[in-house]
Amino acid sequence: MVGFLFTFLIYMFVVGYGGQVMQSVIEEKANRIVELMVSSVKPFELMMGKIIGVMLVGLLQMAIWAILLVVILSGVSVYFLMILSSWAMPEAFSRCCLTWSSRVVCT
Repeated sequence: MVGFLFTFLIYMFVVGYGGQVMQSVIEEKANRIVELMVSSVKPFELMMGKIIGVMLVGLLQMAIWAILLVVILSGVSVYFLMILSSWAMPEAFSRCCLTWSSRVVCT
């Protein structure tokens, strides 16, 4: 199940960021500035720059999500540990212990 979830997430990232690259190429085709850029830069270099730029933005976003996940999970675990430690055990159970034969022996 975890593998399916990660596969789906990777698919969504590839489709999403691939769509962003496609959208930027379409916008530049309609824009006259591309003519000036293509005259000074090779088309392959322009496309590789777009792909690498979008890839780095995607990796940065995934790193931010991973950091936030760690921070949130750490905060939640500390919160639950504080709640669990604040619960007091009843006095009768705190004086009892289990022996090796699973009998309850109170002192």
